[in-house]
Amino acid sequence: MTWFKIDDKSTFHAKIVDAGNEAWGAVCRAGAWSSERLTDGRVPWPIALAIASRSVWNRAFKAGLCDAVGDGEFQIHDYLDWNPSRDEVLRLRALRSDSGRTGGKRRHAKPKAAVKPLLKQVPTNGEAKINPDPDPDPVPKEEEEAARLPGLAMLETEIRRHDLFADLDAHAIAKSQAERLITAPQKPEWLVEAIRECAEKNVGQGLQNGALQSLLVGFMRRAKRPKAPEPEPPKVEDFSLEKYRRKR
Repeated sequence: MTWFKIDDKSTFHAKIVDAGNEAWGAVCRAGAWSSERLTDGRVPWPIALAIASRSVWNRAFKAGLCDAVGDGEFQIHDYLDWNPSRDEVLRLRALRSDSGRTGGKRRHAKPKAAVKPLLKQVPTNGEAKINPDPDPDPVPKEEEEAARLPGLAMLETEIRRHDLFADLDAHAIAKSQAERLITAPQKPEWLVEAIRECAEKNVGQGLQNGALQSLLVGFMRRAKRPKAPEPEPPKVEDFSLEKYRRKR
């Protein structure tokens, strides 16, 4: 099961107020359908018209809640900014399925009665303890975490890059925030910008580790999509009289 995410501030957003309740309800129903079918926010017109009339969808388009992409379908605006893509959902399902199969094999590999006598043979007098039933093909913890949390390495690398955070547990912070991203309407790249902003503002200088970590996590939790750079103004040709005289 997947979930269609909407902004918790959408109730009185200007676009939604302009579109009206009926149009916003239609967009939410279409988004839930797309999330279930993994279409990345694309909705065929037969499905859309089964949800609402053409006039209702016209209001949604006019308010900017939907974008035209072709004769047979349309795109819910910014769907992939807040919802996982089809590839991300399938990858996560495959990881969960593999983890379930691996766990089942390990549980049924040996009956519990056969394990108990072996455990009694493990020395407890300070000598090195040997696992009597080692995993023949272990998966390194780091690789397993990286596969489950795609943004983990990116966040940890950015935290370690700044001297201000040198005494913090970068891996633990990055892991907690990467796990939060599974359900949060944010992207790892946004959190990277938030880490950089926190370091560059230098507001955490002189704080104890606990307070500095809380400050950094606060920046990451409030991370928003970076604004697109403003286009440079067009260059105006110099038509001054002096330039004209030089040409002559």
